[in-house]
Amino acid sequence: MKSLLERAKPELRQVIDDHKKSYPNVVESLERCLNKNHFVIDIPFEFILEIKSILSSYKMDCQDHQIWNYFIKNEE
Repeated sequence: MKSLLERAKPELRQVIDDHKKSYPNVVESLERCLNKNHFVIDIPFEFILEIKSILSSYKMDCQDHQIWNYFIKNEE
């Protein structure tokens, strides 16, 4: 089963990578979280807020209840 980091859609992966240039420690923590989790429901709220903040800073739409739209469906 792939982790959420592996299943992140290209647009999410791109903004995370871009954000890493300015905030490497924050992004490193986020990537660790996404790498160890397999389901969106398992993401701690603080990281949901971080993803939402990153997406907002790049003018991308993200509602709390639609975060799963930025991950490829797990086929297993």
